[in-house]
Amino acid sequence: MNKLFVGFIIVIIALYIGLASIFTVNQTSSAIILKLGKIERTQDGNPKMFGPGLHFKIPFVETVKDFDMRLRTTTIDSSRIVTEEQKDVLIDAFIQWRITDIAKFYTSTTGNLDRASNLITQYVEGAMRAEVGKRTIQELINNERDNFKRTIMADVTTQAESLGIQIIDVRIKQIDLPGTVTDSIYQRMRSDREKEASKIRADGNQEAEKIRASADANVTVLLAKASSNAKQIRAQGDAIAAKTYTDAYSKDPEFYAFLRSMTAYKDSFTGKNDVLILKPQGEFFKYFNPSISSNTVK
Repeated sequence: MNKLFVGFIIVIIALYIGLASIFTVNQTSSAIILKLGKIERTQDGNPKMFGPGLHFKIPFVETVKDFDMRLRTTTIDSSRIVTEEQKDVLIDAFIQWRITDIAKFYTSTTGNLDRASNLITQYVEGAMRAEVGKRTIQELINNERDNFKRTIMADVTTQAESLGIQIIDVRIKQIDLPGTVTDSIYQRMRSDREKEASKIRADGNQEAEKIRASADANVTVLLAKASSNAKQIRAQGDAIAAKTYTDAYSKDPEFYAFLRSMTAYKDSFTGKNDVLILKPQGEFFKYFNPSISSNTVK
């Protein structure tokens, strides 16, 4: 009975040791073995790596550390940074990274992913502070944004290599301004736009005055020419009329005198209700007085 019990115990211990000697690595992971707390290495001094699959280790002496090799994302929310013009900006960014050297990663971070994420965040924030301090807000928003991102990417990549980490991408999600800075910038922009609008209005008024002055000058010239032409035409008409009168008078002076008297009567006695009490005497009424008219004819 005692031999059976001892055999059973031996089988259990052997089974436990056998199971403790086996470990598996997932498809997305890689692993290293710590032997008495130190990374196990190959004969050439490189860390001994274990890819996906079933592997063996010495139980109780060797410890397995496996790491997920997939892409990770770390977010930086609203980091306040001062620009070249001493204005605060809030920058939201994110970093995509992954572990490439497990041994270096374990040595520098003890395999703690949170510590690694914090270190990467510090690297990115430090690089952003250095680069933002060289640029104005306008440069960050406009043409300098791509250069800004590339410079940060290069700086952080160099630092992350010492952690056994590869930086895949650094992206700036948003560059914003604190409320007080935003109000100040909006006020300045509004003032600039008002100055520009005032200048445009002033230039427009000046141009309008030039156009009005030119139009007034043209009108004055045209009126003067028209008046001169009218006077010339009127003078020519008067000359023709005088010549016509002279020719008519020279042909029949008596008829011309009679016609002029009739025209004068017509112009003088135009009212329908006119009542005139007078003697038909004088040269004007010679055609009303037969005696005057006959004497004139003779």
